Amino acid sequence: MEELEYSQTQEIQDIQVSKPHVVILGAGASRAALPQGDCVGNLLPVMDDLVEICRLDGILASAGFDTKRNFEELYSEISISPNSTV
Repeated sequence: MEELEYSQTQEIQDIQVSKPHVVILGAGASRAALPQGDCVGNLLPVMDDLVEICRLDGILASAGFDTKRNFEELYSEISISPNSTV
C-alpha cells in the first residue's frame, strides 16, 4: 500500500515553485515589531493603509474602486468584479 503522507524531510526536499504568489497577512504583527519601518525606514503596511503605503491608489482608482477603505474590503470587491483588470 502506498503511503499518502510525506514526512517533514520529504516535504522540504520536494519543494516546487511553478507560479509566483503573494501572501497578504492582516494581523499587523510586522508593523508592531518594526514601528519605525524596515531597515531603510519604509513603513510596513497594515490592511488599513496597504493601498497608500504600496502606492496602489492610482491604479485602483483608475479602475473605478474606492481606495479609502480597508484593503480586505477592497480586495473582496476586486475579486468579484467582472470588469476588474487589476
